[in-house]
Amino acid sequence: MFASYSFSEANYGQNTLAGGLPAGIEDRQHAARIGLERRFGKNVTAKLQYGYDSYAEPGSGSVNNFIAHSVFGTITCRWP
Repeated sequence: MFASYSFSEANYGQNTLAGGLPAGIEDRQHAARIGLERRFGKNVTAKLQYGYDSYAEPGSGSVNNFIAHSVFGTITCRWP
């Protein structure tokens, strides 16, 4: 079994209200993974993984925001 979590935040926004256009970017991203890995003999490994990703960018008016779910399955065979 395995699990991971990562978080990223950027705050490069600038107060340019007098100029009329916002500059810079502010965002927040979360990513979580959980899965199982099993070895079948010494040459075959199988892995099943679920992922959750969330991204928020308030400066874009929420146009670039997203939530994503993913499922990955892999089989690795080692040739002797």
